[in-house]
Amino acid sequence: IVYGTNSGPASVRDVYFDISIKVDGPGETLNNLLLIVGALILVAYAMLALVSILKANYLR
Repeated sequence: IVYGTNSGPASVRDVYFDISIKVDGPGETLNNLLLIVGALILVAYAMLALVSILKANYLR
């Protein structure tokens, strides 16, 4: 969300805004954390599948 105030003259072309960007809650941090957790789960699943395939090949 971007908040701004008009600090320029009333004109069609030249409008200057004083823009300040504010962080809106823990959304981005939580999103990054969930992405990391999901990636770790996928990596763990792939490693377990690889180990089971290798065990099956060596036990033949």
